[in-house]
Amino acid sequence: MRVRFLLILPLLGACVPDEPPTGAEDFAAFCSSCHGAGGKGDGPMAGTLEHRPANLTRLARRNGGEFPKLRVMAKIWGYTAVSYTHLRAHETVLDLVCRLLLENKKKKTNKPDNAETTVS
Repeated sequence: MRVRFLLILPLLGACVPDEPPTGAEDFAAFCSSCHGAGGKGDGPMAGTLEHRPANLTRLARRNGGEFPKLRVMAKIWGYTAVSYTHLRAHETVLDLVCRLLLENKKKKTNKPDNAETTVS
């Protein structure tokens, strides 16, 4: 029995999830070929595109000093950007959706029994 455990133990190490990549690692892997390492739209693939990639260094300045990460993600993934003013620092859109769903569920469970439920 002890021998089996010792043989299985190294395999358990493979079950530990990897650390998620940082934003910088994601940028280097997925964005820098077009936007360039400095984000100025001068990456090695920029010349092959029909439209020049955006200069990402100007986005924050044009947005009141804050990088519009959700608007950028909406552009990348092709969905309509809505107001995500509830998004907290270092929170992904998925985190936001989960948090808002949980908050909504809590509000619903705290309603009085005679409260009407409306569908919007």
